[in-house]
Amino acid sequence: MSAESLPTHPIGPRLLRFVALGSWWLFPLVASACPICNTATGQQVRAGIFGNDFWSTLLVVVSPFPVLLLALAAYQYDWLRLGKSDANTAHSASPPDTHTS
Repeated sequence: MSAESLPTHPIGPRLLRFVALGSWWLFPLVASACPICNTATGQQVRAGIFGNDFWSTLLVVVSPFPVLLLALAAYQYDWLRLGKSDANTAHSASPPDTHTS
């Protein structure tokens, strides 16, 4: 497949980059418009989320994902080889005996 045959995206990469950087640049303006963020309630919510146990909670929440990815990779690449052995596959590749008596 050559580069000429690949479909092009209707939105150019420069426009996508502009939109991504523009929204990132404008985000603080939107966040500062929040009427609750600068109140005591907003400070309590922020303290509850980013409190002393933030990193331990994040570790507990994220820890299943590497295990799941490892299990999926083991299944995809057949790392376990359940019920298979290299000796059986080598013998099955040889042609059957066609001599009849």
